[in-house]
Amino acid sequence: MDKKDVFLPRPIHTVLERNKNYLSWSQAMHSFLKSRMLWHYCTGAMTIPVKGASEEDVVFLSRMIEWDSHNHMILTWIRNTFIPSISNLLGSFDDAKSAWNMLTKRYSTTHGSMKYQLVVELHQLRQEPGQSINDYYDQLRFIWDQIDLSDPTWACSKDALQYASIRDEFRLYEFLMSLHKDFEPIRGQLLNCNPAPSLDTVVNELVREEARLATLQAQNKLNVLAITPSTPLIEQPQQFGDFSGSSDRRKQTNKKFYNYCKRPGHTIKTCYRRNKSTAAVANTEPTPPTVSTSQSSGSTINLSSTELQEIIAQAVRMAGNASLSTALFVLPCKSQTWLFDSACCNHMTPHSSLFSNLGPAPHPLNIHIADGSTMHGNSLGFVSISTLSVPGVFHVPALSYNLCSVGQLVELGYRLIFYYSGCIVQDPRTGQELGTGPRVGRMFPVNNLHLPPVAPVSVAAAAAAVSSLPSLALWHSRLGHAPSSRVQQLVSRGLLGSVSKDNFDCTSCQLGKQPVLPFNNSESISKSIFELIHSDVWGPSPVASIGGSRYFVVFIDDYSRYSWIFPMKSRSEILSIYSNFAKMVETQFSKRIKTFRSDNALEYTQHAFQALLNSYGTIHHLTCPGTSQQNGRAERKLRHILDTVRALLLFAKIPAPFWGEASLHVVHAINRIPSVVIHNQTPYERLFGSPPNYHHLRSFGSACFVLLQPHEHNKLEPRSRLCCFLGYGETQKGYRCYDPVSHRLRVSRNVVFWEHRLFVELSHFRSSLTNSSVLEIFPDESLVPSTNTFDPHLDFSPDIFDASPRQVADEQINNELPHFEPGSPAPALPEDPPQDIPPRHSTRVRSIPPHLLDYHCYTALATLHEPQTYREASTDPL
Repeated sequence: MDKKDVFLPRPIHTVLERNKNYLSWSQAMHSFLKSRMLWHYCTGAMTIPVKGASEEDVVFLSRMIEWDSHNHMILTWIRNTFIPSISNLLGSFDDAKSAWNMLTKRYSTTHGSMKYQLVVELHQLRQEPGQSINDYYDQLRFIWDQIDLSDPTWACSKDALQYASIRDEFRLYEFLMSLHKDFEPIRGQLLNCNPAPSLDTVVNELVREEARLATLQAQNKLNVLAITPSTPLIEQPQQFGDFSGSSDRRKQTNKKFYNYCKRPGHTIKTCYRRNKSTAAVANTEPTPPTVSTSQSSGSTINLSSTELQEIIAQAVRMAGNASLSTALFVLPCKSQTWLFDSACCNHMTPHSSLFSNLGPAPHPLNIHIADGSTMHGNSLGFVSISTLSVPGVFHVPALSYNLCSVGQLVELGYRLIFYYSGCIVQDPRTGQELGTGPRVGRMFPVNNLHLPPVAPVSVAAAAAAVSSLPSLALWHSRLGHAPSSRVQQLVSRGLLGSVSKDNFDCTSCQLGKQPVLPFNNSESISKSIFELIHSDVWGPSPVASIGGSRYFVVFIDDYSRYSWIFPMKSRSEILSIYSNFAKMVETQFSKRIKTFRSDNALEYTQHAFQALLNSYGTIHHLTCPGTSQQNGRAERKLRHILDTVRALLLFAKIPAPFWGEASLHVVHAINRIPSVVIHNQTPYERLFGSPPNYHHLRSFGSACFVLLQPHEHNKLEPRSRLCCFLGYGETQKGYRCYDPVSHRLRVSRNVVFWEHRLFVELSHFRSSLTNSSVLEIFPDESLVPSTNTFDPHLDFSPDIFDASPRQVADEQINNELPHFEPGSPAPALPEDPPQDIPPRHSTRVRSIPPHLLDYHCYTALATLHEPQTYREASTDPL
């Protein structure tokens, strides 16, 4: 028989209770129907059979019966997994698809009140004490699944993934927020992880931590239960003495424990509380009735196993598991561990084997315990072991622990320093460290302690001995406030005699000598391009560039070390420059600048620039005031650029106003030079993913010949012009060359280079072949246009380093730079007589219009008198 024909009264255990558990019910029913190959009846894929044209009636009837039986089997299963009020709703449905669609429409959507109830329940949910991580996570997951029913359907898969990522992050915080306080340490570690772990990872970590805590708690229970109730977990020193004075008979009786009175060492027959017979107790219990009376009076706390477990659980949460477990292990009697004790008046130990010499004490020691009992110590000696050398120690056989008296050490003049991690014993006269000890819980055991065998001195004598010695502070002052390390060297060599090594602080040295703290070398590199951009502004330049710029700003990508440079006439231009730069990054690389790092210059901190960064979602990192080292990568890049610019100008013997062109040329070359910081890759390759092309590079300042346009010369004049190579076109595929005749920058691809010759070496070449006057190759630097000497009425060329690229056609010639001041004579060659610079005319070839070809009036016009003033021209035009 087919498994889908086997009928089960209730196929799943989940019972639908309307919206409360529709999601879990639908998932269970969906899985069950798929396992029986009946799910297509609910989706409508298995429609009601239709009789074929040639199909026999018997075959069609068989198919109809099969479809109807499977359909009603599904309806029966659905009804049987409902509460009665919902089952009545399916009475009018004859097919599974209609019934399933009705249930989905009614219960799968979450209305406002239900969603509000789920959110309230989610925020009120807390992990109960003793509840496992998996049970608590299942509760949260059930509520989250109910809330997910109201999530929108995303048309874009990218938006759906982004929404799911944000939703999972918030669910991670909800999960951690509601954890029990026992998981506070692991919760802090998970929140400090960068990047934040996923929810599944957090659940797995907490499950492992839960298992570790359970194992640790079980170990703590075993350790505590191994200690009898009379063990001094919270007892006074009296119980240490009683416990340590046990005999073989006591060890045997300790195995007995009677639950009626919660006391060890006897049975029901000899219980003095039950039988009211102290005689019976005296026969079986070595402890006298006075001890039991003191125990019941409150000086000793005897606890049951359950109470001990509760105290331990609370102590674990307050003091930490490791500290408490370690402290509990040292509690058994007759321990070899030494403890610092501020309540005992002398050093004492119950172990006679620790003494190197032991004799009778001059005065017997009577030790009074808090419960009123007394211990006696009649022997005094010197304890000498590998970790301890202490004189003046009393032998007290009834004691449970080795105690090191804090009061006796202080009386001898020693300094004891207690802090969070442990304790230090120090000789204040020499500064020598005599002993140390860690902190275990709230106790301070002794790791090592070696005291010189001297007789105890009084506090006054010790203070007087210390005060009589010159201090380090005094020698520091005598030596002209020398560094403390140098004074310590003199003391260690014995040149200053006996010195009290008290710590001191010199306020005057701190105020007068405090240096700049060292900067750590940062070797971190971003993980992707434009994750971090460094920036800095250089200027003002002592000489304006040929375009009038006195500043430039540089942007460096931290990942690729690729640099962008933009000359500026004023610092205020950085706002528009960065705006265009950010748009270029977003358009060309489909990236956004995540972090922008700069100094505290005004152009970076102005409100408009901050608003621009905020509009892109960029985080702004600023340096501390007066700490430009924190922007070190941008500072070092500026130094690299300026050093290379100076070298280029000096090598090519080019005047300083051309520093702008040189800086563009330098950055173009730096971006194509391998760097050790980025594993010997070039910034260009790191940014664009492919190695750069080096075949177009030329030597800065070399001589070159630029082909002239046809309208710039006639058939008998030179076809090219000697120019000085300055750089590469930013928006054109050509070379930027300076024309000394027209004082222009030409951008052309038709350039022939003489890289073996500098431009200045051909300075004897003149433009005498042209109709223009003879000019110097480079103008005098004193006559180079500057922002102070520009004539405001002249129409100057735009800045050739404008931050926004200009669309210029190939072979474009920039406007002519301004000439010298009016009335100043132009420099002349020695062999030529001085002459004025004629006005510049257009080089366009002129021709006579066709309708004037028959007229010949040149001679007549040449004989006319040329007017010299406006009055002459207006009164006598001819």
